[in-house]
Amino acid sequence: MSRIGALTRAAWRSATQTLAKGSKSLHPTLAPADFKRALTINDRYGGLTVNVPKMPFWLTGGEAFVYRRTSHGEQQFMQVDAATGFKRPAFDQARLAAALNKVSHESYQAGNLPFDRFELSEDGRRLDFQIEDTRWSCDLASYDCTSTTFDARKGDRRELSHRYTPPAENNPDKSNASPDGKWI
Repeated sequence: MSRIGALTRAAWRSATQTLAKGSKSLHPTLAPADFKRALTINDRYGGLTVNVPKMPFWLTGGEAFVYRRTSHGEQQFMQVDAATGFKRPAFDQARLAAALNKVSHESYQAGNLPFDRFELSEDGRRLDFQIEDTRWSCDLASYDCTSTTFDARKGDRRELSHRYTPPAENNPDKSNASPDGKWI
């Protein structure tokens, strides 16, 4: 009986060592084409996902944040009131795309705007964002857009501040409960 136990332990030890060393059949060598294909996974499967959020960012003032989500192959900016949890579209993407197409002579699609972040003025009337080397500012009442081009080589790069997180207030007298009342 002890011989069978010794043989079993030896077989397990040999199998474990083989797996620990790895073998070419278990780990095939990856070719550059495999890496290129992996880099296109979002493009290939993006149209199959719905409501997958991207990284959120806070708007100026810290009372609301925005995130970009997938919606049947398109992207949609959603604005969330942090106090109430109420969600709504951040702006009219179709009107913004039409306004940008008019002044830039490009062909932007409402569901695939070429920026991930923007700033909204404190009164909520202006939208500022950047596309490549052009900074855009659009009036959200009329959707009139103006642009400013800058040259990064001349040190003229005025990027958006993108305040991702509101400043912390560590004063216990100014604490507020979370919307569900579970946290302070």
